[in-house]
Amino acid sequence: MKSFKWVDSKRENCSLAEGIVDKKYPRQLIASGFTGPINLHEEYLNHRDPKMIPQHVDAIRKDIVTLKSWLGWS
Repeated sequence: MKSFKWVDSKRENCSLAEGIVDKKYPRQLIASGFTGPINLHEEYLNHRDPKMIPQHVDAIRKDIVTLKSWLGWS
């Protein structure tokens, strides 16, 4: 799972809560009988700077909370 938003007519990755991906999608996926893994992508922060690890951990935690609420697991 990942999302994006449009910025100056360009696609920009962002957190699940900020993007345009419909929050109904994960539930529709499960309702369809899908039983495989769901990957959470956090590609909207700089992955090359080790100093950003705390920000990545915070971002992942927030996106997990969002995804769980979309799945009705909160």
